[in-house]
Amino acid sequence: MTYLKNIIILLLLLIFQQFAQAQKHEVYQISGRIRSSDSTLPVSFAHIKTMNHKRIHFSDWFGQYTIVVRSNETLEFSSMGYKSKTIHMADTFESNRLILDIYLQADTISLAETEIYDLPTYKQFIEIVAKIEVPDDDYQRAMRNLSPEVLKQYFDKMDMDYSMNYRHFVQSQVDQLYYKGQMRPIPIFNVFNWAKFIKALQNGDFKKK
Repeated sequence: MTYLKNIIILLLLLIFQQFAQAQKHEVYQISGRIRSSDSTLPVSFAHIKTMNHKRIHFSDWFGQYTIVVRSNETLEFSSMGYKSKTIHMADTFESNRLILDIYLQADTISLAETEIYDLPTYKQFIEIVAKIEVPDDDYQRAMRNLSPEVLKQYFDKMDMDYSMNYRHFVQSQVDQLYYKGQMRPIPIFNVFNWAKFIKALQNGDFKKK
């Protein structure tokens, strides 16, 4: 009777061992999001490296990722400006689909303030700038280019920009709607235009300079 009892216990142990081994998964699908630990903002395009097989995956713009790894795999999560994080995948998970959110710690390096000068000292820079003499011909050429007569010539030859074209188009549309069904006024019969013309003659605006 004792011999039969031992055989039954041994069979039960073998069945339990086979059942336990059947629960172990060889491949896992891992999904999640990689975030910053201080602000919980997503870490875009982070690196996910499988150390055992030397493969590299990437997260998307929102920090989300989905990868397939084997059991006992070691994963390294890294990104520029953050400290890398390593996780070992055990083979004791109940499901082969896992959700794993990773939080990376910022790795900030503060550098001392540096001032860069073209000259050894600021005093030498002031002395050299103070000694610079602007040529008279350059100054006179610049003043001639900025004279009202030259600027007016440039303005008259300049094409209308987009804002001027838009105003002209809108004004033409307004005139068509305003004078629709009636005769448009002729400028030569406008008394106000004649008054402006006479006033210009009296002021001598048409005289040659």
